[in-house]
Amino acid sequence: MLENSFGHQGNFAPDGLTFYLTQMNRGIGGYLYPVDLTDPSNPQMLPPWQFLGDGRSHENWLNPKGFLPGVPAGTRLYAGQPGLLGNTGSSIGPDGLVIEDVSDYQFRRPNPQIRIISKLFWDDQGQAEQMLPVKIKGRPYIISTDESGGAAGAGGLRAACARGASAGGYPNVIDVSDETHPKIVAKIMLEVSLPANCSLMLNDPPDAGGAIPNYSAERCTVETRRRSNLRQDCRLHALSQAVSRPRQRQGESQRSQRSQRQREGRARVGDLDR
Repeated sequence: MLENSFGHQGNFAPDGLTFYLTQMNRGIGGYLYPVDLTDPSNPQMLPPWQFLGDGRSHENWLNPKGFLPGVPAGTRLYAGQPGLLGNTGSSIGPDGLVIEDVSDYQFRRPNPQIRIISKLFWDDQGQAEQMLPVKIKGRPYIISTDESGGAAGAGGLRAACARGASAGGYPNVIDVSDETHPKIVAKIMLEVSLPANCSLMLNDPPDAGGAIPNYSAERCTVETRRRSNLRQDCRLHALSQAVSRPRQRQGESQRSQRSQRQREGRARVGDLDR
């Protein structure tokens, strides 16, 4: 049992000897709980790390062997730091990727510290989560996801549309070959994620409980993280340009419109590189 922990998501270091558990509270002062699994039958809590600034992870991933030249596996933690427009409690942001050096935990050094290597934030989505490391043609990338998009921020969907944000979250492809200067090189946007289509959802019927329908891509996966092929296996309706929507048939109900967008939003993100 981890004392004072209220866990949310976790991931193993590549060697399986350390587990990093994120918490439900990702606000300033939130904690990350590393666990020593050298003896799986007797897990031991390592010193928790408290974040007094950026680095608070909604979800975290670690660098596999050979991901970055000269960087030992399990020494980089890719934190999806969640944020929404306006102060929303634990998700105060900024929203995006924080690259952290967790070498002290990986190598079991005394008095372990986590050091921030770099940050990359964006303001057109919300609740950054997955930060999946993949290799595309030998180059290291992070595939990010956001689970709520701009609609979950202050003012809701209408405000998101007005400021040109995406209603739902979508994956970014982030080049981390220079880990001190990560940069977004592609946005994997379905039609339903395009800001130009945001207003088309304003009259959608709410989900059960009254919530705004959420078409966000909370998860993105690849067949093999070592050799991915983004062009061949991301079956998407749009990757930087809008695709014309079919003209609405007379008498088509709002619910039918929503079903149409759900069909348009289906994509296969398979082997992002062979």
